[in-house]
This record gives sequence, C-alpha cells and structure tokens, in this order.
Amino acid sequence: MTHNPSLGNSSFSSSKIESSVLTIGIETIIGVGILFLIGILIIMVTKALLFFLPAVVISWLVWYITGNELYAALSFLAIAVLSFFKK
Repeated sequence: MTHNPSLGNSSFSSSKIESSVLTIGIETIIGVGILFLIGILIIMVTKALLFFLPAVVISWLVWYITGNELYAALSFLAIAVLSFFKK
C-alpha cells in the first residue's frame, strides 16, 4: 500500500493556514493609515478649491475688465467672505 499525501495526511494543518491568512502586519496598518490621510487631504483640498472658485472667477473677471490688481484682490476678498458667511 502506497502513501498518498493528498488524502489528508499533509504536514500543514488547517489552523496554521487560517492563522497565517488572518495576520495583519504593522506595515499594512501604517500603509492603510497613510492612504487614509492622503484621501482626507485630497478631499479637503478639493473642498477648498470649490469654495474659492466663485471668488476666483469674479476676481479674474474684475481684473480682465479693469486691469487693476487692487480691485481684483478686493473683489476676491469680498466674495470669499460672503461665501464664508453664507455657509
């Protein structure tokens, strides 16, 4: 009678395989944390760009019409402050 290792008499037990699959290293936890922080940063930058978009458009329009950088800056500040208090 020959010995067939595929019949369940192998050197690996199911508990060793399950425990090796479920272990998470500290590198993985740090990597997920870094990716989470990068995602939060991207969301915050996008929200800031969308918040200032109307002020940028109006100030560019004022600068294009008048050619005066002071008027453009004042219009940017005015629209940004109004947008801030609107929310």
